[in-house]
Amino acid sequence: MDWSDYFNAAKELGPNPFYSILERYVGDEPGRVVELGFGAGAGIGWWLDRGWEVLGVDADQGMCDHARSIYGDRVEVIQAGYSDVDWGEVDVVAAVFALFFAGETEFWATWSKIREHVLSGALFGGQLIGPGDDWAVDHISVTREQVEEMCLGLNVLYFEDVRRRGKTVFGAEKEWHVFHLVLGPGR
Repeated sequence: MDWSDYFNAAKELGPNPFYSILERYVGDEPGRVVELGFGAGAGIGWWLDRGWEVLGVDADQGMCDHARSIYGDRVEVIQAGYSDVDWGEVDVVAAVFALFFAGETEFWATWSKIREHVLSGALFGGQLIGPGDDWAVDHISVTREQVEEMCLGLNVLYFEDVRRRGKTVFGAEKEWHVFHLVLGPGR
């Protein structure tokens, strides 16, 4: 697939505004982050600009090639399913608008792995989509009750349930129903 239109549109937008929220919780000391489903790579750049060591995991070869062409050896990029890679020790697991694109089996395997890392001391930041989202028909969506169950035993540092009309990276109108999450180890 030719991703050039996506890369150009995403470049103009820059890193997702969620990174500003996540920044409140990651602290001042850079560490190691795994960026799941990094897409055009703006999130990778956001972490690198702050001195973080970045492991980027994306299933799409085009996304991986693009990230390597921009960041070179400043980032480790692996083409694979999110749960197929040993993330090693990480301080943050970031999945900014990414998890719901995984297939159902991959989604739940990845969520299990995220929980393990958070329970071991990592921070998680990312989104899940709810049943009111236009993409819920073709992608993994969860209810608010499911999100609450998924977060049991974890410290919910930030939670926002957003329903709004908005645009995609390409400017297409859609209904968004997004759960924004920042999670830390249990209390």
